[in-house]
Amino acid sequence: MPRLWPQASFAWPRALIVLVVAGLCAAAALAGANFPALTGRVVDQANILSPVTKADLERKLTDLEESVARERQRANDSDIGRLAFPSFLRSIDARRENLRATLKEIERERATVQQDLTAAFQDLKSLELAIDQQNKRTAELEARRAQSRMDEMALVRHLRKHALRGI
Repeated sequence: MPRLWPQASFAWPRALIVLVVAGLCAAAALAGANFPALTGRVVDQANILSPVTKADLERKLTDLEESVARERQRANDSDIGRLAFPSFLRSIDARRENLRATLKEIERERATVQQDLTAAFQDLKSLELAIDQQNKRTAELEARRAQSRMDEMALVRHLRKHALRGI
């Protein structure tokens, strides 16, 4: 009888090998990662966030934790609360994810603005160099013209001087 799935016997070992290799890679990446020390709810060692934004995020996270603690206490007080508490936790998780997404978006915007600023700075430097070179060429041209006029005047004087001797 022909096999319906001829490679099915090899699929599980391959999948297991892939999972083990992925797990080892993830473990190696986490082992080598250098995370900043947790000094508060919001750690911003790169100084990306303004103090106002950082304080606002700290306040929102504090409010979120306080509301979770209040709702947990209320959930323990009644049967309905115990049933509703998991959906409340899901909504809190959604709020946390929204905050994280906002932080990521702020970081993306900052990176974009930084790239734009770098490009503008490079353009400015290129323009300054071009203007300096143009000014240098103009000054050299003026110096050559002045030297040419001086050479012509010296030649005329020399010719006059020798012309007067010959008379």
